[in-house]
Amino acid sequence: MAELEEERSYSVVERLLFYTLPVLFTLLLTGVLLTVFGYDVVNEMLRAGNKVPGIAAVLPDPKPTEAELREAMRAADQTAAQGEGAAAESGEAAAVRADLAAKEAELAQLRAESAEKEQRIAQLQAELEAKQAAEEQAAAEAASEEEYAANVKKLAAVYGSMKASKAAPLLENLTLSERVLVMREMDEEQQVDIFERMDPAVAAETSILLKDAVPSKDLQIAALQERLALGSAAADASAELTTEELSRTIAQMTPDRAAEVLLEMEQSQVVLILRGMEESSRATILDSLAKLDKGRTARIAARLG
Repeated sequence: MAELEEERSYSVVERLLFYTLPVLFTLLLTGVLLTVFGYDVVNEMLRAGNKVPGIAAVLPDPKPTEAELREAMRAADQTAAQGEGAAAESGEAAAVRADLAAKEAELAQLRAESAEKEQRIAQLQAELEAKQAAEEQAAAEAASEEEYAANVKKLAAVYGSMKASKAAPLLENLTLSERVLVMREMDEEQQVDIFERMDPAVAAETSILLKDAVPSKDLQIAALQERLALGSAAADASAELTTEELSRTIAQMTPDRAAEVLLEMEQSQVVLILRGMEESSRATILDSLAKLDKGRTARIAARLG
């Protein structure tokens, strides 16, 4: 019985080896062939074993395949490209900001230059307007002087057309400067006829001043001053009429010349004359007075108010 059991037991092992050995040999041969043809059997077995939860903890990690390596390299290249793109974008943004700052600085400079040019244009415009005003004033003064001289010539022609016996008494009633202004415009024959019929003292006084080369402007001022002196000595009614006439006469003069005449007069008389003028003429003459004497002009203006 013991021999039969031992024979049966041997027979089971033998049978097991009979069936397993061919399988093991086949697997071994297959692994060798796969290895020869480039197939990594061990790595695949490790990969398969790592998928099993219990065995994955003790098995090493498998080597990455070529596809995985290519994928990793592709991902690394993409990451590097993204980094370079971000760096390029950052560089472009910095360049744009720098260009924008340069443009803003250039614009600020252009604005400053434009403001300076506008200021210069305004200054030149003011200078031009001042020059035009001065030219207009000079032209007005010249016209006024010409008009005054023309009026004197007309008056001289009137006296010259009269008989000497009648013209002489009329000229004697004029002031000395007025007689000289009128008789200067007459010819020598007319002057002789009138002097013969004048009062000797008046004729002598007039002839002495007539021979002197006194400028017409000075004679005109002197004539007005003498006429004003005569007006201040007249009666009140006559004085009011004379002041009105003097106001009109001085208003027709150039502002600078009128200011020179008024500065030679008393302040009360100047106030009366200025009150008889129109506002525009009075303002112009006061402006010329202020250029000559600001303090006295201020006192006159206060009296006018």
